[in-house]
Amino acid sequence: MATVVSSVLSWFTWGSVGPLTNAGFHDFFGVGFVYLFPAGMALVLVPKLGQRPGMFEPHPKVPSYNAPSIGLAATGLMTIFAGLPMVILSCLFFFDPEALAVSVTMADTSVGIAFNNYGLAWAGGAITGAIISYRTKNYAYLLLGPLAGYVANASGFDVFLPWQAFLVALFAPITSWAVYEFTLKRGIDEHKLFPLFLGAGIYGLIMVGLIKAGTARGGYFGIEEGAFAFQHGEIGIVMQLVGIAVCIGAGALTAAILGFVLDRTVGLRVPVEDQAAGLDQLYWGLQPDEKNAGQSAADIPADLAGSLK
Repeated sequence: MATVVSSVLSWFTWGSVGPLTNAGFHDFFGVGFVYLFPAGMALVLVPKLGQRPGMFEPHPKVPSYNAPSIGLAATGLMTIFAGLPMVILSCLFFFDPEALAVSVTMADTSVGIAFNNYGLAWAGGAITGAIISYRTKNYAYLLLGPLAGYVANASGFDVFLPWQAFLVALFAPITSWAVYEFTLKRGIDEHKLFPLFLGAGIYGLIMVGLIKAGTARGGYFGIEEGAFAFQHGEIGIVMQLVGIAVCIGAGALTAAILGFVLDRTVGLRVPVEDQAAGLDQLYWGLQPDEKNAGQSAADIPADLAGSLK
């Protein structure tokens, strides 16, 4: 269901002749249907699912949630960084006879502009992320910062000037940090979609509307008159806000329908005690292979203890 709705939404808000895009909503990378749509779904589903046991209050079976390996997380981040330029390239058109590059929204751009903005988005986000990480003593912001810079700039990779992309990226981690702190203090158990997509994603779409207002785009290359004339529309803050509302609203409506169906069929929420015991064990009889973290030194084999010195 979500796949079908997001596909329709991509035409509505991303293709250059889609109703909202043609009317002035600008979203180069598809932040609306790729990021805001699932965030809208999360706004409905997260309260239905509730908090994980032990996340905000002590639970006898879940003493803590340990941070994942920073090495593996950093490796994943660099994999994303290496792969996204190919996706950016796929959002460009090259028309004869001069191989003119225009974005999927039909705005004038170039491969160099889009790639430079991409690199500066990560650089700006990394700087502010590192500052937040140092001040909060939380290394997670070292990784969240570059991602926030990227998400905030994704809607404008084609139209931002490099210095504009860098400045937008500098403030992006602050929006994600503010949303994360807001949800954390209110016991909302969602730490990715809300800070990155609702925080940095909305911020970036608004910045496109403010900084690049009046930029020609929309229609389709080669059409010179009519409703779909090439670059007949202009970027504006009003249509950016309309597009944000439509994408989030579509996600929320989809989740409300899906949640209603799941609640009355297979069920949606797992009992807290079953979550604490572990669903792998409950459904499949699998036992964790982790060693007891509280193992005493006397229980550690001598050869292993020697290798740890």
